[in-house]
Amino acid sequence: AAGGVTICTAAGNQYGPSLASDGAGGAFAAWRDYRSADADIYTQRVLPDGTVAWAADGVVVCTAAGVQVSPKAVSDGANGAIVVWRDMRAGEYNADLYAQRVLSDGTTAWVTDGVALTKAGGDQWFQAIASDGEGGAIVAWQDERTDDSRIYAQRVLSDGTVAWTTDGVWVSAEIAHGYSPDILGDGAGGAWVVWRSGKVHA
Repeated sequence: AAGGVTICTAAGNQYGPSLASDGAGGAFAAWRDYRSADADIYTQRVLPDGTVAWAADGVVVCTAAGVQVSPKAVSDGANGAIVVWRDMRAGEYNADLYAQRVLSDGTTAWVTDGVALTKAGGDQWFQAIASDGEGGAIVAWQDERTDDSRIYAQRVLSDGTVAWTTDGVWVSAEIAHGYSPDILGDGAGGAWVVWRSGKVHA
């Protein structure tokens, strides 16, 4: 339609949209939503012809207490999506990362309000997500559980099981700070991670 297809007309403001291919010519959008008192996470699938596929105004991904922001999405390879976000349900200065899978019919597959990828102390943020090629996802992020900012990663399987070390695998073993990771699945259940630490590392 001229001016674009409306994805959400709910009350309040919607901010910070992110986009991912659905692998079938359409896309998944995820965003921070203020239709309630605190910021929550919603998502929607748009088909190649511009039809909105899921519930009007989006599917609830997380409405937990506190603020949820910065959603990122990736296809699950089965016409659904996996969404990861920064979650302050444990406190404003203790942001954790949670994820949820939305199936092709628009229903959520994992526990209400998402699976915790890390609940380590300090802030976890600047997350990036990639498909693991098996219906799950691998997420990398900038982590400040210590005085240094380091890069961690975690894999969540298609059933919502967290596969790697509790609170994530430390990717950047050097002492220097690590910032702003990005990630790409390697096609074999792992991933490439790139980040900045004065220079660019992988």
